[in-house]
Amino acid sequence: MKPAPGVITEWVAQPDISARSVLVTIFGDTVLPVTSSFLLAQLFELTKVFGFSQRLVRTSMFRLSAEDWFTSEREGRQSRYTATELAITQSRQASERIYGIDIPVANRWDDKPWTLALLDPTLSAAECDLAATHLNRNGFFRLGADLFGSPTTSPENLHAEPGTIRATMVAKFEDLDSLLADGFFTSGYDTETAELAYKSIVARYQPLTSQSHRFANGSITSLEAFALRTMLVHDLRRIKLRFPELPASLHPPDWAGQTAHQLAAELYPALSQCAAPTLSDLLQVDYPSGFTQRFVC
Repeated sequence: MKPAPGVITEWVAQPDISARSVLVTIFGDTVLPVTSSFLLAQLFELTKVFGFSQRLVRTSMFRLSAEDWFTSEREGRQSRYTATELAITQSRQASERIYGIDIPVANRWDDKPWTLALLDPTLSAAECDLAATHLNRNGFFRLGADLFGSPTTSPENLHAEPGTIRATMVAKFEDLDSLLADGFFTSGYDTETAELAYKSIVARYQPLTSQSHRFANGSITSLEAFALRTMLVHDLRRIKLRFPELPASLHPPDWAGQTAHQLAAELYPALSQCAAPTLSDLLQVDYPSGFTQRFVC
């Protein structure tokens, strides 16, 4: 296993890693569980470990504020940011998918009505693709050319781009078992791509498990533990919000997603305990050493 600074540097250097997206993960995983308000200077300190410049962090925060995620105000010579209701709601919804694990169909799908969303037929092909990506991230399956359905997202929690959805409705499948057996829902799920993505997570973080029992004894610094925890959650977030949620019964044998979840269940508590002292100092709160409802197996 490479030293933590090298692992962090290599991860940040990936072409699809952006400061803005990492900040969103930091907000959801680290900041918002303890406070909805923070100083920009605190964010500078948190992101140093990733090598993000203050200018890059400031620009990313400006963009997130423009997207109605945060409001800002001057506090003396400093800038204080406060999460909006939109940020809190979307982070909560994302957390339910990131930290959870697939549960049997009988407990998740059978007794719940589905939300159906019909795309506006006047959308261009590119606009349809963007809308489909957004719906996938909200737990929707493609059920037809312009029709999507979700067993987990209610109509009021569907935050679609303006002008993309012609109509939403609520419906219930009467013979869900037969539809499942016929593979009706798996046609909208790219199992192979998801499997490869989960395998990459296992390959990256599995070596950490051999030293997880030594995190608290100085094998990594508290700030490095925070960075590794953020990286793990960020990688899982990008997969879980990209693909709709399938029940375990529809996954192939030895599903890599299950392995990745079990890996997170082992690493996340150890990294959290190591990171807590520094997070307490930086955020000026009594930061918890663990979160009992995250990555429970």
